Amino acid sequence: MNLEDVIKYLLWIVFFGIALVGIYKILSSLGVIG
Repeated sequence: MNLEDVIKYLLWIVFFGIALVGIYKILSSLGVIG
């Protein structure tokens, strides 16, 4: 596993984390959850 693979892996984690937070905020603002 070289450095580029590690960077890509971390970028995917960050991307999915932001996406999940965005979806959670949208759903909570709509009153679906929370």
